[in-house]
Amino acid sequence: MKKNPLSLALKKLAVRTVSKKEMDAYLAKHGFGPEERQQVLRQLTEWRYLDDQKLAQYWYDYYIKHKPMGYALLSRKLQEKGIPQDCLAGVLADYDEATESRLAESLAEKFLRRKSKSKLIKVKEAAGEGEETEGHIERAEAAEVGAESEENEAEKTRQKTKEALQRHLCRKGFSPAVILRTTEKLFPE
Repeated sequence: MKKNPLSLALKKLAVRTVSKKEMDAYLAKHGFGPEERQQVLRQLTEWRYLDDQKLAQYWYDYYIKHKPMGYALLSRKLQEKGIPQDCLAGVLADYDEATESRLAESLAEKFLRRKSKSKLIKVKEAAGEGEETEGHIERAEAAEVGAESEENEAEKTRQKTKEALQRHLCRKGFSPAVILRTTEKLFPE
């Protein structure tokens, strides 16, 4: 016995909101023909259960607040969700360079906090337990290596961190100009 496509679609919507494209693909996967799928999509749109514009706005707001990313990656993520180009353009119109810069700086600061915290933990673990660990290691290294070598090492570490941050921001879809401005602001020469 073949299932009712409308019932199946409503069950899918009970789990999460989907785009028209996702719903069409879901119904096609369950063996329904184009006429049945179009009828169900029309009915769900009429009932306002399918609204690509609202869905696009929801995902835009979610990504901006909880998973900051650049314009390129955000656009791709929304397209993957089946958001049509016209809805995409309307939602992404608010995403300007100032927004992208603000999100990149926020993400960069979070990245640097996490990175510095993990380095401190590694230093403490390498030296064993103790409150004086950090100072003890620094004094021992300064005595062995010398002040000039320590400066070179600090500059190398700074450069590696800067490059790691640039790669991180690039993976998050930020534009090269925003990445450059952000790293120059956080790592002044």
